[in-house]
Amino acid sequence: MKNFFFKAALFLVMPLMAASFVSCSDDDDNVAPQPQFKSELIGTYNPTFINYQLPMAEAAMDYYFIVEPTWKEGVDPATLMVGGFLPMPQVLGIMQGVVSNLIKGGFVELDLKDNGSFSAKYKDLVLPENADMSAIMGALLEPQFGDVVKEFPSTETEAVLPATALGYYTEDNADKFFFTISKDFLKMVGEKMEQPTDLVAMIETAISSFKLDIQSTEKYFAIPMKYTFEANGLLTLYVDLEMMKPYLPLIKTAVANVPPVMGMINLSETMDLIFNNVSEFKLKLLLQKK
Repeated sequence: MKNFFFKAALFLVMPLMAASFVSCSDDDDNVAPQPQFKSELIGTYNPTFINYQLPMAEAAMDYYFIVEPTWKEGVDPATLMVGGFLPMPQVLGIMQGVVSNLIKGGFVELDLKDNGSFSAKYKDLVLPENADMSAIMGALLEPQFGDVVKEFPSTETEAVLPATALGYYTEDNADKFFFTISKDFLKMVGEKMEQPTDLVAMIETAISSFKLDIQSTEKYFAIPMKYTFEANGLLTLYVDLEMMKPYLPLIKTAVANVPPVMGMINLSETMDLIFNNVSEFKLKLLLQKK
């Protein structure tokens, strides 16, 4: 079960979804049914990469996930020391490399369908049994994956994450991609928690309190990303600094009690060091249409 949630998290770190509930017209039986919604992104994708050498790196590598900071005028990132000993470019390079390796090894294919649903193929991330945080971090630095290509949705995933719980849609003329999560699913999860919780109400409160850019409808929450789609079929899904800022207090609260990485790197302090010194910051996922 724990392993499956890591697989689910992999899909969710790549927001690849959202839902449209527009029904098809049946006024004329002689007219062929139309897709539930239109999107230029409908199709099947594989992860893809760009090859380049990061600052302070010994050699060029293939990167499937891009960390793209724009430093404020006068800021030399090499002088920003994380944990007192690691230069910031090296830290961001490690982050980019770790996520790229997870995508390269575990994420096989994504199919964005014409009804707002999606399917995906992936391989299991192999984690040590009864692993603590230190062991998990070690496994992420040198990830190992199973040999079998699995699919979402499937009988295995349906028991934990129903296909109808997730979806996607795009917004006309806005270059925005929305990943949706069903409120019915969240209600069910909340009811099954050790201490039953109204997750929908909790999220609604967070949206209002932190002014989060999350759309709330009767049926789902929709979390936005931005995207570019090139003529050669290259799809780049990304979030930028403007989109991240409202979430930073929540993220800092979530990592406040996480033990320092390597015993020295405090995640909350590292976030402050990054976001206090950038004028722009983007996280990008690269996909190639088949």
